[in-house]
Amino acid sequence: MSTFLTGGVFMNTKIYIVITGLLLLISFMTACGSDTAVTSVTTPTPTGMPSMVSITGGTFNMGSTISTSEQPVHKVTVSSFRMFKYEVTNSEYLLFLNSQGNQTEGGVRWINIVEDYYQGIRGGPDAGTFSVKSGYESRPVVYVSWYGAVAYCNWLSERHGLTPCYGPINNRGDDPSVWRTLNGYRLPAEAEWEYACRGGNTADYYWGESSPSPASIAKYSWYWDNAEEGYENEVNPNDHGAGKRNCHIAGQKLPNAFGLYDMSGNVWEWCSDWNSTTYYGVSPDTNPAGPGSGTLRVMRGGSWHSTSEFCRSACRNCLAPDYYLNCLGFRPVRNY
Repeated sequence: MSTFLTGGVFMNTKIYIVITGLLLLISFMTACGSDTAVTSVTTPTPTGMPSMVSITGGTFNMGSTISTSEQPVHKVTVSSFRMFKYEVTNSEYLLFLNSQGNQTEGGVRWINIVEDYYQGIRGGPDAGTFSVKSGYESRPVVYVSWYGAVAYCNWLSERHGLTPCYGPINNRGDDPSVWRTLNGYRLPAEAEWEYACRGGNTADYYWGESSPSPASIAKYSWYWDNAEEGYENEVNPNDHGAGKRNCHIAGQKLPNAFGLYDMSGNVWEWCSDWNSTTYYGVSPDTNPAGPGSGTLRVMRGGSWHSTSEFCRSACRNCLAPDYYLNCLGFRPVRNY
């Protein structure tokens, strides 16, 4: 079962979990519309170079006064970098699995193939044995551990002739001074993620509002109030109790000012940093990359399973790197 900690941090059991809506709603209130504005966008393709957005570095105020885990608000400067326009999709992760197989790292598989309603990947565990469920090709991949995210980054770097930012399996390394000098794909530092999410905006939500209406949120985010898929008449009493909710095809909502899609909602996104609720008080001013060690990794952005409070630009959450969620994926970056 899920256990939520103070400051918007949660953990779960070693295997995947499907968080109940009631528990999630309670945790959101204590811790931290259906107007789909875009119906036709260029969604990610499973082959070729990924679609990335070049983000010019700058200085911004990181954090907020809403949750203790987001304090103190502090000024941070980040260097320029490139970021995936969309969250990594099932079709993109499929290529990786069919090349490398679903290997074990940190005591768990890179991705937990549970073949439930939320999981788009099928088959495995050997290379060449995976497929994607019809209709899930361009949805974000979920149930990926932190290790499965960095393994994908290394594989994609090698595929494109770039230098991997992480070490070999079970010895990934954790030194930002190393991966900041390399040109391969990697997970974003938490500061990079928030800077990219805000898109130059200082409001709580990146489209410029601090108390948005449900209709306004729904233009930019897939979240708890609008994530149902039309299965209201097929509700399993043991499955959420409020209709079939799930992640949605990437890129259907309006982008932020930098041209990034789904930075608010759809699925949580792994970051590179170890989590610490006190790190903001001692964080360096330039290119912070989190504490040097820890037990939980940061994740950002909220999800289809989140209330609107968790879709704020500054909202923080974290999870052990060997855990999975049906509402957690990732979005790589590269040094500029």
